[in-house]
Amino acid sequence: GIVNLGDISCDMHAVAYLADDFVEAEVVDHAWQLGMAVAPLTQHYTSKPKRAGLVLGFTDLPPEAIEKHIAKLAATILK
Repeated sequence: GIVNLGDISCDMHAVAYLADDFVEAEVVDHAWQLGMAVAPLTQHYTSKPKRAGLVLGFTDLPPEAIEKHIAKLAATILK
């Protein structure tokens, strides 16, 4: 898919991996415009990033709401 959500069982944050043809910085900008608390995954690597994505903060959201927000972001970046 466009965005693949990683494990969300940790209850504080999750990683959403981006498909290779998306520019991480642009997706982060879109997410912030939608009110999503995200950070670029690549800023967390200590060496060359292996994969682009988003680190999602969601301490008060159930998994269904997270998936809904990811779907909304995916629809936005496809426009």
